[in-house]
Amino acid sequence: MDYQQIVNDVKEITIDAGKKILDIYNSPDFEVETKSDNSPITKADKAANDYIVKKVREKYPDFGLLSEESKDTRERLEKEHIWVIDPLDGTKEFIKRNGEFTVNVGLVKNGKPVLGVVFIPVRNEVYYAVAGGGAFYENASGEKLNIKASSKSKYEEMVMVKSRSHASDKLKSILDKYNFKEVKDSGSSIKICLIAFGLADIYFRFGNTNEWDICAAHCVLSEAGGKMTDCHGNPLEYNKADPLNRNGFIASNNAVHEKFVQMAKEVI
Repeated sequence: MDYQQIVNDVKEITIDAGKKILDIYNSPDFEVETKSDNSPITKADKAANDYIVKKVREKYPDFGLLSEESKDTRERLEKEHIWVIDPLDGTKEFIKRNGEFTVNVGLVKNGKPVLGVVFIPVRNEVYYAVAGGGAFYENASGEKLNIKASSKSKYEEMVMVKSRSHASDKLKSILDKYNFKEVKDSGSSIKICLIAFGLADIYFRFGNTNEWDICAAHCVLSEAGGKMTDCHGNPLEYNKADPLNRNGFIASNNAVHEKFVQMAKEVI
Protein backbone atom coordinates (compact mmCIF):
# COMPACT_ATOMS: atom_id res chain seq x y z
CA MET A 1 0.00 0.00 0.00
CA ASP A 2 1.52 3.31 -1.14
CA TYR A 3 0.47 5.59 1.72
CA GLN A 4 2.62 8.43 0.38
CA GLN A 5 0.53 8.56 -2.79
CA ILE A 6 -2.65 8.27 -0.75
CA VAL A 7 -1.68 11.16 1.53
CA ASN A 8 -1.05 13.35 -1.53
CA ASP A 9 -4.54 12.50 -2.80
CA VAL A 10 -6.08 13.20 0.62
CA LYS A 11 -4.32 16.55 0.97
CA GLU A 12 -5.82 17.67 -2.31
CA ILE A 13 -9.28 16.43 -1.31
CA THR A 14 -9.23 18.09 2.12
CA ILE A 15 -7.99 21.40 0.70
CA ASP A 16 -10.73 21.39 -1.94
CA ALA A 17 -13.31 20.56 0.76
CA GLY A 18 -11.94 23.46 2.80
CA LYS A 19 -12.56 25.82 -0.11
CA LYS A 20 -16.20 24.72 -0.20
CA ILE A 21 -16.43 25.42 3.53
CA LEU A 22 -14.92 28.88 3.08
CA ASP A 23 -17.46 29.76 0.38
CA ILE A 24 -20.20 29.27 2.98
CA TYR A 25 -18.18 30.73 5.86
CA ASN A 26 -17.63 33.95 3.91
CA SER A 27 -21.28 34.26 2.87
CA PRO A 28 -23.42 36.91 4.62
CA ASP A 29 -25.44 34.30 6.51
CA PHE A 30 -25.82 30.54 6.88
CA GLU A 31 -28.43 28.39 8.54
CA VAL A 32 -27.56 26.42 11.68
CA GLU A 33 -29.48 23.24 12.46
CA THR A 34 -29.38 21.02 15.55
CA LYS A 35 -28.66 17.29 15.34
CA SER A 36 -30.22 14.61 17.55
CA ASP A 37 -27.31 14.87 20.01
CA ASN A 38 -27.93 18.66 20.30
CA SER A 39 -24.71 19.50 18.43
CA PRO A 40 -24.91 22.08 15.63
CA ILE A 41 -24.58 21.38 11.92
CA THR A 42 -24.41 23.76 8.96
CA LYS A 43 -24.55 23.56 5.18
CA ALA A 44 -20.74 23.66 5.26
CA ASP A 45 -20.53 20.41 7.26
CA LYS A 46 -22.77 18.70 4.73
CA ALA A 47 -21.06 20.11 1.64
CA ALA A 48 -17.59 19.14 2.85
CA ASN A 49 -18.77 15.67 3.84
CA ASP A 50 -20.47 15.00 0.51
CA TYR A 51 -17.37 16.07 -1.39
CA ILE A 52 -14.84 14.09 0.70
CA VAL A 53 -16.93 10.92 0.78
CA LYS A 54 -17.51 11.05 -2.98
CA LYS A 55 -13.82 11.54 -3.76
CA VAL A 56 -12.38 8.89 -1.42
CA ARG A 57 -14.93 6.33 -2.57
CA GLU A 58 -14.06 7.04 -6.20
CA LYS A 59 -10.33 6.67 -5.61
CA TYR A 60 -10.35 3.89 -3.02
CA PRO A 61 -13.56 1.89 -3.41
CA ASP A 62 -12.32 -1.06 -1.34
CA PHE A 63 -11.83 0.98 1.83
CA GLY A 64 -14.50 1.23 4.53
CA LEU A 65 -15.72 4.58 5.80
CA LEU A 66 -16.75 6.22 9.05
CA SER A 67 -17.76 9.88 8.94
CA GLU A 68 -19.51 12.13 11.41
CA GLU A 69 -22.02 13.25 8.80
CA SER A 70 -22.67 9.93 7.02
CA LYS A 71 -24.89 7.06 8.10
CA ASP A 72 -22.78 4.40 9.79
CA THR A 73 -22.92 0.78 8.66
CA ARG A 74 -21.40 -2.41 10.07
CA GLU A 75 -19.77 -3.08 6.70
CA ARG A 76 -16.71 -1.09 7.78
CA LEU A 77 -15.99 -3.53 10.62
CA GLU A 78 -14.98 -6.15 8.05
CA LYS A 79 -12.51 -3.86 6.27
CA GLU A 80 -8.74 -3.76 6.78
CA HIS A 81 -8.62 -0.06 5.86
CA ILE A 82 -11.25 2.52 6.73
CA TRP A 83 -11.47 6.26 6.31
CA VAL A 84 -12.30 8.16 9.50
CA ILE A 85 -13.61 11.60 8.54
CA ASP A 86 -14.66 14.75 10.33
CA PRO A 87 -15.51 17.09 7.45
CA LEU A 88 -15.78 20.14 9.70
CA ASP A 89 -14.35 19.80 13.20
CA GLY A 90 -15.18 22.85 15.29
CA THR A 91 -18.63 23.71 13.98
CA LYS A 92 -19.15 25.92 17.04
CA GLU A 93 -16.00 27.87 16.08
CA PHE A 94 -17.25 28.05 12.49
CA ILE A 95 -20.53 29.55 13.72
CA LYS A 96 -18.62 32.04 15.90
CA ARG A 97 -16.51 32.92 12.84
CA ASN A 98 -13.23 32.73 14.75
CA GLY A 99 -11.49 30.60 12.11
CA GLU A 100 -10.54 27.75 14.45
CA PHE A 101 -12.10 24.85 12.57
CA THR A 102 -10.53 22.06 10.55
CA VAL A 103 -11.10 19.39 7.92
CA ASN A 104 -9.90 15.99 9.16
CA VAL A 105 -9.33 12.81 7.17
CA GLY A 106 -7.63 9.82 8.75
CA LEU A 107 -6.97 6.33 7.44
CA VAL A 108 -7.02 3.38 9.80
CA LYS A 109 -5.54 -0.07 9.25
CA ASN A 110 -6.54 -2.84 11.63
CA GLY A 111 -7.63 -0.38 14.31
CA LYS A 112 -4.59 1.94 14.17
CA PRO A 113 -4.18 5.30 12.36
CA VAL A 114 -1.72 5.02 9.46
CA LEU A 115 -2.41 8.35 7.75
CA GLY A 116 -3.77 11.70 8.82
CA VAL A 117 -4.47 15.06 7.17
CA VAL A 118 -5.72 18.12 9.07
CA PHE A 119 -6.47 21.26 7.05
CA ILE A 120 -7.21 24.69 8.55
CA PRO A 121 -9.16 26.48 5.78
CA VAL A 122 -9.02 30.06 7.12
CA ARG A 123 -5.23 29.89 7.53
CA ASN A 124 -4.62 27.69 4.47
CA GLU A 125 -2.40 25.44 6.61
CA VAL A 126 -2.19 21.67 6.43
CA TYR A 127 -0.72 19.12 8.82
CA TYR A 128 -0.21 15.57 7.59
CA ALA A 129 1.55 12.32 8.36
CA VAL A 130 1.95 8.73 7.27
CA ALA A 131 2.90 5.98 9.72
CA GLY A 132 6.69 5.66 9.79
CA GLY A 133 7.20 8.74 7.61
CA GLY A 134 7.26 11.66 10.03
CA ALA A 135 4.86 14.58 10.42
CA PHE A 136 4.73 17.67 8.23
CA TYR A 137 3.26 21.16 8.06
CA GLU A 138 2.67 23.27 4.95
CA ASN A 139 1.43 26.85 4.76
CA ALA A 140 -0.07 29.10 2.13
CA SER A 141 3.40 30.23 0.99
CA GLY A 142 4.35 26.66 0.12
CA GLU A 143 6.73 26.35 3.07
CA LYS A 144 7.05 22.71 4.15
CA LEU A 145 8.39 21.74 7.57
CA ASN A 146 9.13 18.39 9.18
CA ILE A 147 7.60 18.99 12.61
CA LYS A 148 8.50 17.52 16.00
CA ALA A 149 6.86 17.63 19.41
CA SER A 150 8.87 19.41 22.09
CA SER A 151 11.04 17.64 24.69
CA LYS A 152 9.90 19.82 27.60
CA SER A 153 9.43 17.82 30.79
CA LYS A 154 8.98 20.48 33.48
CA TYR A 155 5.45 21.76 34.00
CA GLU A 156 6.62 25.34 34.56
CA GLU A 157 8.12 25.31 31.04
CA MET A 158 5.09 23.73 29.35
CA VAL A 159 2.21 25.26 27.42
CA MET A 160 -1.18 23.68 27.95
CA VAL A 161 -3.90 24.01 25.32
CA LYS A 162 -7.54 23.75 26.24
CA SER A 163 -10.84 23.93 24.44
CA ARG A 164 -12.77 27.13 23.91
CA SER A 165 -16.05 25.23 23.86
CA HIS A 166 -15.69 22.37 26.39
CA ALA A 167 -15.10 23.66 29.93
CA SER A 168 -14.20 21.12 32.62
CA ASP A 169 -14.11 21.23 36.40
CA LYS A 170 -11.59 18.38 36.25
CA LEU A 171 -9.22 20.51 34.20
CA LYS A 172 -9.66 23.40 36.62
CA SER A 173 -8.59 21.09 39.45
CA ILE A 174 -5.38 20.27 37.58
CA LEU A 175 -4.67 23.94 36.83
CA ASP A 176 -5.21 24.84 40.49
CA LYS A 177 -2.68 22.23 41.59
CA TYR A 178 0.02 22.38 38.91
CA ASN A 179 1.85 25.44 37.66
CA PHE A 180 2.07 25.42 33.87
CA LYS A 181 3.92 28.19 32.06
CA GLU A 182 0.94 29.17 29.94
CA VAL A 183 -2.57 28.05 29.12
CA LYS A 184 -3.89 28.75 25.62
CA ASP A 185 -7.44 28.42 24.30
CA SER A 186 -7.92 26.92 20.88
CA GLY A 187 -10.65 25.24 18.87
CA SER A 188 -11.01 21.87 17.14
CA SER A 189 -8.13 19.50 16.35
CA ILE A 190 -5.80 22.49 16.05
CA LYS A 191 -4.88 21.86 19.70
CA ILE A 192 -3.37 18.47 18.92
CA CYS A 193 -1.55 19.88 15.90
CA LEU A 194 0.00 22.62 18.06
CA ILE A 195 1.53 19.89 20.25
CA ALA A 196 2.83 18.11 17.15
CA PHE A 197 4.45 21.37 16.04
CA GLY A 198 6.10 21.90 19.44
CA LEU A 199 4.05 25.05 20.09
CA ALA A 200 2.19 23.42 22.98
CA ASP A 201 2.88 20.41 25.18
CA ILE A 202 -0.26 19.02 26.80
CA TYR A 203 -4.01 18.78 26.20
CA PHE A 204 -6.47 17.03 28.50
CA ARG A 205 -9.94 16.17 27.19
CA PHE A 206 -12.15 14.62 29.86
CA GLY A 207 -15.43 14.50 27.96
CA ASN A 208 -16.56 11.94 25.42
CA THR A 209 -15.31 12.22 21.85
CA ASN A 210 -15.79 10.18 18.70
CA GLU A 211 -13.17 8.51 16.57
CA TRP A 212 -13.53 11.10 13.81
CA ASP A 213 -12.71 13.92 16.24
CA ILE A 214 -9.15 12.72 16.79
CA CYS A 215 -8.05 10.11 14.25
CA ALA A 216 -6.24 12.32 11.72
CA ALA A 217 -4.58 14.50 14.35
CA HIS A 218 -3.61 11.41 16.37
CA CYS A 219 -1.56 10.16 13.42
CA VAL A 220 0.11 13.56 13.01
CA LEU A 221 0.99 13.78 16.71
CA SER A 222 2.34 10.22 16.86
CA GLU A 223 4.58 10.79 13.86
CA ALA A 224 5.84 14.02 15.45
CA GLY A 225 6.96 12.04 18.50
CA GLY A 226 3.99 12.87 20.73
CA LYS A 227 1.53 10.52 22.32
CA MET A 228 -2.20 10.07 22.78
CA THR A 229 -3.96 7.69 25.16
CA ASP A 230 -7.26 7.69 26.97
CA CYS A 231 -7.28 9.30 30.41
CA HIS A 232 -6.47 5.93 32.02
CA GLY A 233 -3.35 5.55 29.88
CA ASN A 234 -4.86 2.94 27.55
CA PRO A 235 -4.25 2.98 23.79
CA LEU A 236 -6.91 4.60 21.63
CA GLU A 237 -8.53 2.15 19.20
CA TYR A 238 -10.33 2.84 15.93
CA ASN A 239 -12.99 1.16 13.82
CA LYS A 240 -14.84 0.03 16.92
CA ALA A 241 -18.46 -1.07 16.56
CA ASP A 242 -19.36 1.99 18.64
CA PRO A 243 -17.13 4.93 17.60
CA LEU A 244 -17.68 6.79 20.89
CA ASN A 245 -14.57 7.27 23.07
CA ARG A 246 -15.88 7.27 26.64
CA ASN A 247 -12.68 7.74 28.64
CA GLY A 248 -11.52 11.08 27.25
CA PHE A 249 -7.96 11.41 26.06
CA ILE A 250 -4.61 12.99 26.81
CA ALA A 251 -2.40 14.37 24.03
CA SER A 252 1.14 15.28 25.00
CA ASN A 253 4.68 15.76 23.73
CA ASN A 254 5.42 12.35 25.34
CA ALA A 255 8.20 13.61 27.62
CA VAL A 256 6.23 12.83 30.79
CA HIS A 257 3.01 11.34 29.45
CA GLU A 258 2.68 8.85 32.32
CA LYS A 259 2.68 11.73 34.82
CA PHE A 260 -0.18 13.37 32.94
CA VAL A 261 -2.09 10.09 33.12
CA GLN A 262 -1.62 10.17 36.89
CA MET A 263 -2.89 13.76 36.98
CA ALA A 264 -5.98 12.68 35.11
CA LYS A 265 -6.56 9.74 37.43
CA GLU A 266 -6.49 12.11 40.40
CA VAL A 267 -9.55 13.97 39.12
CA ILE A 268 -11.66 11.31 37.38
